[in-house]
Amino acid sequence: MEEKKAEKMIAHFLQDKKIEIYDERKKRIIDVYPLIRELKIIDRKIKLFLRFYPQRTVKPELIIAKLFNLSLEERKQLEICRVALYEEKPDGKLVLP
Repeated sequence: MEEKKAEKMIAHFLQDKKIEIYDERKKRIIDVYPLIRELKIIDRKIKLFLRFYPQRTVKPELIIAKLFNLSLEERKQLEICRVALYEEKPDGKLVLP
């Protein structure tokens, strides 16, 4: 997919302020918008920073699947690579724990 097109899709995706995803594990719909700290395209790769809270997490592939309207089969082909786990400070800074 063209990078500019993906950037427009992301901008449109994030403007809604409410992104509902069906959580298959918990069998309920959750709003994942508050969990998305950052979502953008860099060098033809998706950079996604997710927040997580007790009892409130989401798999990155569910967000990507919702963003690009992927089928279950397409979702299974995603290559997700966690590069780090950060702590978000009250001032918004990210630090390694």
